Amino acid sequence: MKKNTRNEAFPELAPCHCANIRWMSREVSRFYENALSESGLKLTQYALLSSLKFYGPLTMNALSRVSRLERTTLVRKLKPLQSEGFIRLSARDASNANLVSVTDRGLAILDRAEPLWNRAQALFRERFDAEEWAHFVRVLLKLSKINGENGAQDDEARR
Repeated sequence: MKKNTRNEAFPELAPCHCANIRWMSREVSRFYENALSESGLKLTQYALLSSLKFYGPLTMNALSRVSRLERTTLVRKLKPLQSEGFIRLSARDASNANLVSVTDRGLAILDRAEPLWNRAQALFRERFDAEEWAHFVRVLLKLSKINGENGAQDDEARR
């Protein structure tokens, strides 16, 4: 069995690829959280409100799919948005599927947050030259298929 040792070319990285990806994810999340801080929104809140603004009202299942959050996590993340009056939950039809929509108050906070997010996007992108950025995007796409071509959809189908 091969001994877990640090990569000599990259000694600051852990020997575990998963640990490194989680670390980088936290760093990137912190970068965006800091950028959004003056809006009062957390990164996940911003992403959920943006999705609702883009797609319009969605069922919980549809919002779970587009946000790539498990339904229980989604429900937990929506509670503060609902209590702040940024979203509304309503019964859709005879099936009583919950429909989630962004309110005028939610749109107003998004209007404050979007310039901050756009600036963060630009600053993040500027850290890479064109070749690095193209490679980064290819790696992200490859990682999105690490569990097979359908990844999360396969997980959902197993439930």
